[in-house]
Amino acid sequence: MSMTATELRKKLFPMLDSVAGGNPVDFSYKGQQMRIVTETGTSKLARLRPQKYTLVSEREMETDAAKMSEELQADWLAKWDK
Repeated sequence: MSMTATELRKKLFPMLDSVAGGNPVDFSYKGQQMRIVTETGTSKLARLRPQKYTLVSEREMETDAAKMSEELQADWLAKWDK
């Protein structure tokens, strides 16, 4: 894709996403042709980082949700009485 520097500025972040996906972006600036490419050529999947998580059962989720609902309601009622 070729464009002017002004057009690139207007669409900067979508163009950077395109470059990150492996598509070089060509543009002209002060009469010179320039190209933006990734340094390593990695895909979006290669940039994923491991995340910490905890597995819980459906029953634990239901119990915790009910407990949280009761706490929120008690807090709301305490504020309402003031």
